[in-house]
Amino acid sequence: MKVFRPWGEWCTAAGLWLLMSMPAGAAVVGVRVMDAVTGKPVEDAAVCVGTPAEPGQFGAVRTGPDGRVQFADIPYAPLQVTVSRAGYRGVRERYPPADFDRVLQVRLHPGGLGPQCRASVRYAPPPARKPGLAVDILAGPTPVTHEVQLRIRVQGKATHYRISEDPDFRGAAWLPYTKAPVTFRLSPSRGDKTLYVQVRLQRKIGEGTVEIDSEVIRVPVHDTGS
Repeated sequence: MKVFRPWGEWCTAAGLWLLMSMPAGAAVVGVRVMDAVTGKPVEDAAVCVGTPAEPGQFGAVRTGPDGRVQFADIPYAPLQVTVSRAGYRGVRERYPPADFDRVLQVRLHPGGLGPQCRASVRYAPPPARKPGLAVDILAGPTPVTHEVQLRIRVQGKATHYRISEDPDFRGAAWLPYTKAPVTFRLSPSRGDKTLYVQVRLQRKIGEGTVEIDSEVIRVPVHDTGS
């Protein structure tokens, strides 16, 4: 038996840093700006991504508190990245073309002068997407165990899952997500039952944690146990 729900929209989570899948021929380029002396993120640094002919061709934004920015739909081409901020010496780096997502680390040294990037807009993380969630029943409950074996498949990323016969998941703990089959013990009675399955993506952002839950999947099960 298979229960499937398509992809949906995730709510926007401020500060969430996710590299999302892009169309063929395009990639995501993230830039993280750090203080070369303290190792801490540099806020309000101007970041330009483009080519030598057009330094801001693919975007120009200012970093937030975490020192990060992200540019989507970057073509397969040599890149020029310019980073500057008042009180630091500006940096300009060139990178070879790549057809995969990447994060570029840029360290600014205290001082002045150097290449400059003109950017007035503060970076805002884009909305992410919920993973599509599919649940396969691999083995139904037996008259002795009242256990069902499931495989939870996710389109996207997930860090935890939970299963319950209660739609509110009362008493259900979040467990580390695995692609391997999992076993769930049903309540000790016979008849038709419904399992509720959910996954979440948990990410550490600075000193805090961002958690985004998927939609809930309903899985009908007929328990023949005694």
